[in-house]
Amino acid sequence: MNDILFIGKTCNQKNPNDNGIWLEMFYAHSMTDGRVYPVITDNMTFEMEVIPETVGIYIGIFDKRGAKLFVGSIFSYTEHAGYNMSSFTAEVVFDKECASFGYRKLGKDGVKHEMIHHFCEHDELSVDVLPYVEVIGNIHDKPELL
Repeated sequence: MNDILFIGKTCNQKNPNDNGIWLEMFYAHSMTDGRVYPVITDNMTFEMEVIPETVGIYIGIFDKRGAKLFVGSIFSYTEHAGYNMSSFTAEVVFDKECASFGYRKLGKDGVKHEMIHHFCEHDELSVDVLPYVEVIGNIHDKPELL
């Protein structure tokens, strides 16, 4: 069985100007002084509080450089011969209605498209799409791409 991997950005309550760092580990909840907060952990030997809205789940696929795709990742796709799909930039999302990971294309005018394209729609994802995908940021550190 595979462990479920998450990403989250640390927070520094004592220094709000600290931008934090991104950690990839396992997600849990911890309790301090009666307060429950999300943490990223490596099975409880290390624990770091993270900003709740930055937590994203790993969707099980990599881009062309081997970078993991998480919900909230922003990637660019480059069109290529042999596959009829134009270049675009997109945000990785989870579609609750279909219980499926996918992406929402980002318009050049900064407007998110409403339609979600599911990764499972591509019959040869590992051949036709992923070798032309590159993670370029995430929705929390690159809001200008949204």
